[in-house]
Amino acid sequence: MLTVEQGNEQVLQNIIESFRGKKGITISLLSKIQDTFGYLPQEAMSKVARELDISEASLYGVPPSTLCFGLTLPENTPSSFAGVRHATFKDLFSSLKR
Repeated sequence: MLTVEQGNEQVLQNIIESFRGKKGITISLLSKIQDTFGYLPQEAMSKVARELDISEASLYGVPPSTLCFGLTLPENTPSSFAGVRHATFKDLFSSLKR
């Protein structure tokens, strides 16, 4: 699992750049960040807000209303689960299509 602190700032920057200038990207952007880092790191949320001129409040308003996002890495997560990502909207919708 990646963390922003482990020198993966460029990974986060690439994600941000892929969404720059697009409208209605909040859930897709957060989903991509969570797929990459395993949760939504506070550092990532702050950087996204600054870079894309989105209020942090609007970013933090999405996860609590959506069961798919985690704002923290679960405590006592066994290392064998460290690479397991959370379900995303894409995962949920694809399972509904079956």
